[in-house]
Amino acid sequence: MPKGHATTEGTERYCNRFPQLRAGGHFRRSEHVPGVSDLWLSSIGLGTYLGEPDDATDRAYIEAIVTALRSGINLLDSAINYRHQRSERNIGAALAQLFRTGELNRDEARKPLRNRAIQENYHPGSTVKPLLAAAALTDHIVTVGEVIHCSGHFYTSRNDIFRC
Repeated sequence: MPKGHATTEGTERYCNRFPQLRAGGHFRRSEHVPGVSDLWLSSIGLGTYLGEPDDATDRAYIEAIVTALRSGINLLDSAINYRHQRSERNIGAALAQLFRTGELNRDEARKPLRNRAIQENYHPGSTVKPLLAAAALTDHIVTVGEVIHCSGHFYTSRNDIFRC
């Protein structure tokens, strides 16, 4: 990810480029959210969770992110576990492209950084994953650097759905 962060001045400058959206209340300040209360953020964001970890999906995400940023969406969601870190790289590539052309400055967009295991409504399994990984390494079930692909869920023989 490019260095820097969203600022009050930058996000206000960004929303001023979209006067109709601003007048319609599309950009808001989240007064009760620590760390972003002074930023002007779009009322919708672009998430990067779904999709295959492949080059075709990367290209589609980069195009979607660029289009979103050019259209008044300055809130991007990602995490390192999305598509094996590829979503993080796609956001970085899209931002770098817009920075090079001068269409966007680093202080105008926000990519939330948070520990989802403790700051979101996740099943307890999300906080147990590091312990399970350590046990699997200790018992030689997996090796360091091994990637285990999860499509987002799996079914048991009883048709229960588990998300990963």
